[in-house]
Amino acid sequence: MGGFFLDSLIASIAKKIRAESRVSKAEEWPIAEGKISTFGFRESGWSIVPSLTYTYDVDGETHYGPALCLPIRESEKGIASGSMNSHPVLRVRYNPADPLECRLLNEDNPKLLLRINHEVY
Repeated sequence: MGGFFLDSLIASIAKKIRAESRVSKAEEWPIAEGKISTFGFRESGWSIVPSLTYTYDVDGETHYGPALCLPIRESEKGIASGSMNSHPVLRVRYNPADPLECRLLNEDNPKLLLRINHEVY
Protein backbone atom coordinates (compact mmCIF):
# COMPACT_ATOMS: atom_id res chain seq x y z
CA MET A 1 0.00 0.00 0.00
CA GLY A 2 2.78 2.44 0.91
CA GLY A 3 4.54 1.79 -2.40
CA PHE A 4 1.44 2.78 -4.36
CA PHE A 5 1.20 6.06 -2.44
CA LEU A 6 4.87 6.81 -3.04
CA ASP A 7 4.54 6.04 -6.77
CA SER A 8 1.50 8.32 -7.01
CA LEU A 9 3.31 11.09 -5.16
CA ILE A 10 6.37 10.86 -7.41
CA ALA A 11 4.19 10.82 -10.55
CA SER A 12 2.30 13.88 -9.31
CA ILE A 13 5.51 15.78 -8.59
CA ALA A 14 6.95 14.88 -11.99
CA LYS A 15 3.74 16.05 -13.72
CA LYS A 16 3.89 19.38 -11.88
CA ILE A 17 7.56 19.88 -12.80
CA ARG A 18 6.83 19.17 -16.49
CA ALA A 19 3.96 21.69 -16.42
CA GLU A 20 6.15 24.35 -14.82
CA SER A 21 8.83 23.67 -17.43
CA ARG A 22 6.30 24.12 -20.27
CA VAL A 23 5.14 27.43 -18.84
CA SER A 24 8.69 28.65 -18.23
CA LYS A 25 9.72 27.82 -21.80
CA ALA A 26 6.61 29.51 -23.25
CA GLU A 27 7.21 32.71 -21.27
CA GLU A 28 10.12 33.44 -23.63
CA TRP A 29 8.04 33.04 -26.79
CA PRO A 30 6.41 35.93 -28.67
CA ILE A 31 2.71 36.71 -28.28
CA ALA A 32 0.05 36.62 -30.99
CA GLU A 33 -3.55 37.71 -30.65
CA GLY A 34 -5.99 34.85 -30.71
CA LYS A 35 -9.72 34.18 -30.56
CA ILE A 36 -11.73 31.41 -28.99
CA SER A 37 -13.23 29.26 -31.74
CA THR A 38 -15.00 26.61 -29.64
CA PHE A 39 -15.78 26.25 -25.96
CA GLY A 40 -17.39 23.40 -24.11
CA PHE A 41 -17.28 21.09 -21.11
CA ARG A 42 -16.03 17.56 -20.58
CA GLU A 43 -17.04 15.40 -17.68
CA SER A 44 -14.14 13.66 -16.01
CA GLY A 45 -15.26 11.52 -13.11
CA TRP A 46 -16.88 13.88 -10.63
CA SER A 47 -15.38 16.96 -12.29
CA ILE A 48 -16.44 19.23 -15.10
CA VAL A 49 -13.51 20.35 -17.21
CA PRO A 50 -13.90 23.39 -19.48
CA SER A 51 -12.11 22.99 -22.80
CA LEU A 52 -11.53 25.38 -25.65
CA THR A 53 -9.87 25.67 -29.00
CA TYR A 54 -8.55 28.95 -30.28
CA THR A 55 -7.05 30.41 -33.42
CA TYR A 56 -4.09 32.73 -33.78
CA ASP A 57 -2.19 34.15 -36.75
CA VAL A 58 1.56 34.03 -37.28
CA ASP A 59 3.06 35.46 -40.47
CA GLY A 60 -0.30 35.47 -42.22
CA GLU A 61 -1.07 31.82 -41.39
CA THR A 62 -3.89 30.80 -39.08
CA HIS A 63 -3.06 28.16 -36.47
CA TYR A 64 -5.22 26.34 -33.93
CA GLY A 65 -4.52 25.47 -30.34
CA PRO A 66 -6.32 23.45 -27.65
CA ALA A 67 -6.56 24.13 -23.93
CA LEU A 68 -8.09 22.38 -20.97
CA CYS A 69 -8.91 24.38 -17.89
CA LEU A 70 -8.82 23.39 -14.26
CA PRO A 71 -11.99 21.56 -13.17
CA ILE A 72 -14.99 23.56 -11.99
CA ARG A 73 -18.24 22.82 -10.17
CA GLU A 74 -21.55 22.36 -11.96
CA SER A 75 -22.77 25.65 -10.47
CA GLU A 76 -19.92 27.53 -12.20
CA LYS A 77 -20.77 26.45 -15.75
CA GLY A 78 -22.91 29.53 -16.49
CA ILE A 79 -20.24 31.94 -15.26
CA ALA A 80 -17.58 30.09 -17.26
CA SER A 81 -19.64 30.21 -20.45
CA GLY A 82 -20.33 33.93 -20.00
CA SER A 83 -16.64 34.59 -19.42
CA MET A 84 -15.67 32.82 -22.64
CA ASN A 85 -18.36 34.49 -24.72
CA SER A 86 -17.33 37.94 -23.51
CA HIS A 87 -13.60 37.38 -23.97
CA PRO A 88 -12.93 38.55 -27.53
CA VAL A 89 -9.10 38.43 -27.55
CA LEU A 90 -6.63 35.93 -26.16
CA ARG A 91 -2.90 36.37 -25.86
CA VAL A 92 -1.27 33.24 -27.27
CA ARG A 93 2.41 32.38 -26.82
CA TYR A 94 3.89 30.53 -29.80
CA ASN A 95 7.23 28.94 -30.50
CA PRO A 96 8.93 31.05 -33.21
CA ALA A 97 10.83 27.98 -34.46
CA ASP A 98 7.55 26.05 -34.78
CA PRO A 99 4.45 28.29 -34.68
CA LEU A 100 2.22 25.21 -34.34
CA GLU A 101 3.52 24.84 -30.78
CA CYS A 102 1.60 27.24 -28.57
CA ARG A 103 0.41 27.89 -25.02
CA LEU A 104 -2.16 30.03 -23.30
CA LEU A 105 -0.62 31.39 -20.11
CA ASN A 106 -2.82 32.46 -17.24
CA GLU A 107 -0.61 35.49 -16.59
CA ASP A 108 -1.11 36.74 -20.17
CA ASN A 109 -4.91 36.45 -19.93
CA PRO A 110 -5.86 37.81 -16.50
CA LYS A 111 -9.46 38.58 -17.51
CA LEU A 112 -10.05 34.94 -18.39
CA LEU A 113 -11.92 33.64 -15.35
CA LEU A 114 -10.89 30.03 -15.95
CA ARG A 115 -7.38 28.81 -15.22
CA ILE A 116 -5.51 26.85 -17.88
CA ASN A 117 -4.27 23.42 -16.78
CA HIS A 118 -0.69 23.00 -18.05
CA GLU A 119 -0.34 19.50 -16.62
CA VAL A 120 -2.43 17.86 -19.36
CA TYR A 121 -0.39 18.73 -22.45
